[in-house]
Amino acid sequence: MNIKKLIACAAAALALPLLGGCSVLDTLISPDPFYENRRDLDTDLTNELIESLNSRNKSAVKDKFSFYAVNYLSDFDRKLDNLFDFVNEEITSFTYDAGADEASWDYGTHSRYLTFDLTLSTRTRSVNMTVAWYPVNDYDENYEGICFMYFGESKMYDLMPENVTEADGTEHSCCEPMQFGLYMEGEKFYRETQQEIISQYTAAVYESFTANDADLLARQFCKRAQNNLSEDIRKFFEYIPDAKYVKEQPYAMDKGEHADFPYPSADRYILEVDGGIVKEYWLGIADLENDGYILAFVYCLRDDVNPDFAGLDGILFYPSEEYRDINTESLADFICGIYTGDETLKFRTA
Repeated sequence: MNIKKLIACAAAALALPLLGGCSVLDTLISPDPFYENRRDLDTDLTNELIESLNSRNKSAVKDKFSFYAVNYLSDFDRKLDNLFDFVNEEITSFTYDAGADEASWDYGTHSRYLTFDLTLSTRTRSVNMTVAWYPVNDYDENYEGICFMYFGESKMYDLMPENVTEADGTEHSCCEPMQFGLYMEGEKFYRETQQEIISQYTAAVYESFTANDADLLARQFCKRAQNNLSEDIRKFFEYIPDAKYVKEQPYAMDKGEHADFPYPSADRYILEVDGGIVKEYWLGIADLENDGYILAFVYCLRDDVNPDFAGLDGILFYPSEEYRDINTESLADFICGIYTGDETLKFRTA
């Protein structure tokens, strides 16, 4: 094929999608919420909310919330009524304060999480509001939209529990706003952080081994797990190669060989919501010093279908290099108990 024919073919190929209309071109030139200025994104959402509040359009406000937010609470519509009852005058102006801006990208799959605070002014009063939302979430579109909203006369963070001060003087927050829902001042709009829950479970393991009392550990488990623990706890005690693994507090070494307490990680592997019926399961991990052992906790934060499942489901202790063989998809078949590195199958099926 000569060069003229090659150019003609290329031009024809480029022209084909354009002949069908402007949809492809519009996609190419329209703003991408993953890259767009966050203040513009937040301001556009705020203006749409204010317009809907002023026009008393409840359905338009509800449409701004994500699927998870609407279905996480059984009384979402009542809470929406509370919002309109609280904001019962025309909003004339607002002030804006940007918060978190967290983004992730993986081979064309995008997610962006934004939070911001508002002070809405009417003729006679001010209303404080905090919003957390996803303008885009290609990993799970059920997140897209407003995930969390607080409103009231007080600023949300003035009502949060105070930070916890550790023995070494460091501070951390033990609570965080709920991930989903619509809450007004006077309601509990926060819960313990997953890191705080994992830290409590970790402390229970140390206390149990230090006191040589398996019951201290057993009491941490959910009701479903109680009948599955006697053999597993004994096996867990026997497998630990050295008491220092569970009697000394864990820490990680950075590149400067400085001892530093690790921040536990958490990964939610089940989230199902439907009209206020929720199932929410997590895998929490604490790295242990001494040759890279992992202490992991499988726990249920909420299960409205089977309430006896709520709480700690299982504990795993095994060399960290084996962690690559475990994935959260396998946890769907997990049976409560305690599992150690001498077992081939960490997650047993029924």
